Amino acid sequence: MIVSDPWKRAEQMARNHDQGASKWLKLVDGEKKVVVFLGDPHPREVVFQEGKYATFDDSHRAQGLKSSLRVSFNVAIYNTKEIRIFEQGSMFFKDLLRVREKFRLDRWAFEIQRNGAAGDPKTTYSILPERELTPEQQKAYQALPLFDLVELYGGNAAAQPTPVSQGAGPAAVGETGPTPATAVPQADDDRDLPF
Repeated sequence: MIVSDPWKRAEQMARNHDQGASKWLKLVDGEKKVVVFLGDPHPREVVFQEGKYATFDDSHRAQGLKSSLRVSFNVAIYNTKEIRIFEQGSMFFKDLLRVREKFRLDRWAFEIQRNGAAGDPKTTYSILPERELTPEQQKAYQALPLFDLVELYGGNAAAQPTPVSQGAGPAAVGETGPTPATAVPQADDDRDLPF
């Protein structure tokens, strides 16, 4: 999409430049990205403490703190095939499961849109199927190197995309075997972002 207003164009270029240096998929209010979900989801129980998420453990439980669920996904930006990490909470994940019942996540690209400004606790993300992938596109996306989410969240913040088995198995809920991950709409605020 070509933007004719120089200010809007400069803003878009700055946002794209910032995205290039980050592992995470970051969206601003109203922004949309078309993505392909790859690999398996990485769920973890966390607690929001001192301005960031930390892995929930017995010490947090002893303090009377409650955990929340964060689920991370490897996603490829549809147009560029750049790999990013998309992290969301349980509401988004539940929405994704509903979408997954109707659309094979390994066969579709999805439009994700953020609805809400930074810091707004009522921020939501919507997800819509954008286009079905051809068999050739499916193979190309499945061959992309992924971030090792277990290693990344285990403390290695310098983790780079590396080949990780994605599995090409069934993508419907209730089926057995490895399943590719994918995303859907959710309510969320910026506190769930790892940056």
